Amino acid sequence: MMRYYRGYITTVGQNSPEYLNKYMKDIIDKILQTDTIKTIGDIGCGTGFHANLLKKQFSDIKFIGVDFSKAVVDTHQNGGNKIFDEIYLASSAKLPIDDKYFDIAISMENLEHLFYEEILDALYELKRTGKYIIITTPTPKNVVHVPFLTREIYEATCDPIPLNKHDYLCLEACIHKSTISPTSLIEAGFTGVRQDEYGDYAYYAKSEDIDLDKIRIKGIKKSSLLDDSDYKEKYLDLLHKSFDLDTEFLF
Repeated sequence: MMRYYRGYITTVGQNSPEYLNKYMKDIIDKILQTDTIKTIGDIGCGTGFHANLLKKQFSDIKFIGVDFSKAVVDTHQNGGNKIFDEIYLASSAKLPIDDKYFDIAISMENLEHLFYEEILDALYELKRTGKYIIITTPTPKNVVHVPFLTREIYEATCDPIPLNKHDYLCLEACIHKSTISPTSLIEAGFTGVRQDEYGDYAYYAKSEDIDLDKIRIKGIKKSSLLDDSDYKEKYLDLLHKSFDLDTEFLF
């Protein structure tokens, strides 16, 4: 029998914490004070948990989901609860979306899951496709999730079922692999909204005001992982690298 976490992630997907909804709603309300919003693109949408909450709060807005996981996209396309008006299978770093297709492009707890080489491309795609951008991502001190990684390293090590490519890709996408300097996001033109209970921030900006050259990142390079001939060993290597991720920003 497949262990619970692996089974859930490889068939359903992942969603962000519910407390983030308050900050997303407040920011959207603030944007609506000065502009009309008709479309929101949820990049790295996962289960669509937050899009579903926002759709209930902003019923006149069209929601478009994008996720790289075929399991996630299949769930949205075949499930009874149609959260998204459109759903796309794509990487956050290369969106099959026209320029400024979204009035708001949102990235909720997604950027930290990308490899170092993908972060700037994903930010560029948010800027290219959205008139406004809203980002939530953990501050560096919260990126290394010690309790989860400790448990997952143990469970993945003991997993008797061979790890195939599909399951590896789904699991890999859930691991924190990068962190962005909060100071650099502010310097790049974002406004930070503190999430007091957890010490993290949500960030938002009009895309034309953002200077991505100011963004500073640390993270795991995709090229640094073990050869993919054994997906279990490759996944364990990634888990250990995430555990040891350097999240100290000296600037």
